[in-house]
Amino acid sequence: MFRLSCLLLLAFHSMLPGAAAPCSLLAQELGTATCTPWGAVLAAVAIAEEADAAKETTKEKSPRRSTAQDKEADIAKQPVKAARPRRLPRYYSRLELSEEQREKIDKLGEKYAARLQRLRNQLDELQAERDDQYRDVLTDEQRQKLDELSDRSDRSDRSDRSDRSDRSDR
Repeated sequence: MFRLSCLLLLAFHSMLPGAAAPCSLLAQELGTATCTPWGAVLAAVAIAEEADAAKETTKEKSPRRSTAQDKEADIAKQPVKAARPRRLPRYYSRLELSEEQREKIDKLGEKYAARLQRLRNQLDELQAERDDQYRDVLTDEQRQKLDELSDRSDRSDRSDRSDRSDRSDR
């Protein structure tokens, strides 16, 4: 939620005259080469919609148990069900689907899951190949600086994840 708030703040700040820096930060966060002010707002709204859809699909959570033994006992009592995909496609959670519709959509999701994962893997490989070719264009000094920036970003990402997990323990 904090990340979303920051993105929204950057998006709206990028609308101000002379706000190239926030806009470029948002473009970097979104993984794009450039970001127009209106593009920043649209991206932030899309991210907000995605977060909203994720919240709606996770509303039905079981109550917390006091001990691990209680959890294990409850799990043992529950009938075994096929795992559902993580969430419905965008906006489907707002359609009040019947159980039959949900099952059909789940089956379709399972049907396409492996193909989509293969495509994601291909995309990852293609992006890695592209990034290698980008690096070939750089000087040794630029490559070194890129590595330092990347390491710094990775450490920051790990720190952010650690901070989020610390907050969820409270």
